[in-house]
Amino acid sequence: MNDTNIRNTRIGSSCYYLPIVHTLTGTAMSASLDTVSAQLSSNCRALTPAPLVNEPRFVRFIEAVDRVVDVPQAGMAKEVAVAIKELIAQSDWLPEECCETSEECYKRHLLYADPEGRYTVLALVWLNGQASPVHGHTAWCAMGVYTGNPSAAAYECNDAGEPVQTGVHHCSPGQVVSLEPGAEQPHRVYNDSSDVVITIHTYGCDLVDEPCSINILF
Repeated sequence: MNDTNIRNTRIGSSCYYLPIVHTLTGTAMSASLDTVSAQLSSNCRALTPAPLVNEPRFVRFIEAVDRVVDVPQAGMAKEVAVAIKELIAQSDWLPEECCETSEECYKRHLLYADPEGRYTVLALVWLNGQASPVHGHTAWCAMGVYTGNPSAAAYECNDAGEPVQTGVHHCSPGQVVSLEPGAEQPHRVYNDSSDVVITIHTYGCDLVDEPCSINILF
């Protein structure tokens, strides 16, 4: 890819807010950079940091996710989590502007939005004490820990429909997580460490046009 491709891409940096969860390991799929180049070039709904468009690791990840969503089926979140695991095997590719924090809330940066609206890739940046609400998701999702040590609390609803915490999982860099859609697995993500946490998320829906559509709040 070259500079001409960069200027017309829809992968980009933007920000607003949101969440993750579950645990998985695996090896990611290999991919050809040329195959996805045309897709990135025609993707024009947001601007992108040039280093990200030209980052082979990220381009391979997008192609891997495309292969998964091309054939919709159960378990897509786990397959995408495998691809995320390879993406975050090194923590040196995320542009500086996509690591910016917010004192008000955890901050999310748009990294890529599928031109067909099938999925969205975000980087979420968490300061100490920042947390998501207890929630489920309307679409599948997969997350990987880029840096830091976030925590994910699991919940179950009691007879009154109120979420009750049942456990906490403390995540480490390089760890990946997946969650199927629905309200059956309420969870909350938070940073109770002293360091900044960055997590990479892929959601199986378009969060550019409908940024609030992913959450089922409790």
